[in-house]
Amino acid sequence: MAKKFKCKLCGQTFEADAMPDKCPICGADSSMIEEVADPNAAAPAPAKKKGLDTNSNAYTIIYASVMVIIVAFLLAFVASSLKPIQDKNVAVDTKKQVLASLNIRECADIEATYEEVLGQQDHNAEVLTANVNGEEKSIRINRIHLEEDAGKLVHDEVNRISLADYNRCGIPLIEIV
Repeated sequence: MAKKFKCKLCGQTFEADAMPDKCPICGADSSMIEEVADPNAAAPAPAKKKGLDTNSNAYTIIYASVMVIIVAFLLAFVASSLKPIQDKNVAVDTKKQVLASLNIRECADIEATYEEVLGQQDHNAEVLTANVNGEEKSIRINRIHLEEDAGKLVHDEVNRISLADYNRCGIPLIEIV
């Protein structure tokens, strides 16, 4: 199949099977001759891009997986750095529940009130002295145990069913024995 060539010197176009050594019209050197693309020929296929195709499903899955891993590491770091604050909040909440079980609910400083009411006491003693609303009260105890109400079962003998009553479930209880 013959290819088309064009001379850069004289501008003439001619056909040949291979690149000629010189222009047949003006005799110019082969460095002055270039191959001309045939306008009727099919356009060459575009070259495939190297690297990742950002529009592919594989790229989306890999990107999402990497982002999930990064966010998980960040959350783990933040959680570990906030652990001491969380532990302190749990301790304050436990003290607040103990005070609430002694019917001391309105206090500005939980920790100071807890120390005032229970902090100076020897919990293994036989008598506990508590300051409740400015009045000293003595309580004879063996042990104090903090727990939460678990609810109760109500049995209906007529219909032969049992119902779970969660009305007070989760409320802190202090058991003094």
